[in-house]
Amino acid sequence: MTTARDLMTTCPTVLETATVADVIALIGTQPVTFLAVTNAAGRLVGILTEYDLVKPIHESFGFDTDAGVAGGYPAYLGWTPAQLRDLKVTEIMTNDPETVTPDEELETLAQIMFRNRRKVLPVVERGHLVGAVLRLDLVKKVLG
Repeated sequence: MTTARDLMTTCPTVLETATVADVIALIGTQPVTFLAVTNAAGRLVGILTEYDLVKPIHESFGFDTDAGVAGGYPAYLGWTPAQLRDLKVTEIMTNDPETVTPDEELETLAQIMFRNRRKVLPVVERGHLVGAVLRLDLVKKVLG
């Protein structure tokens, strides 16, 4: 029987005190699609995904086309790139992410990932992050 423990990989982490600039420096050119956000004690407090990073960028392109604003011209409502870099990860992360234990079975992992459209499931044991199961690793295990 295959479990999360068999599939899990090392989970890249960032402390909850980090900024988006810290995240960008950390991931550099690595193909990282998520980071676990932990406190100083190593407890999972959230997860930062590509979507979480793209969302404030997308929101920065919002405009107000109300004719009474800015003399009838669209008014910029978003953040500047500098403001985006200064955001704390806790401001944009996914709070209380769904987690699994190391003993969760393959079938249950597949159900959770499919039902909730998850690409990654953090693996937590006694409140501490011990790894992550990636959807692609699950697919490789079953079909590879």
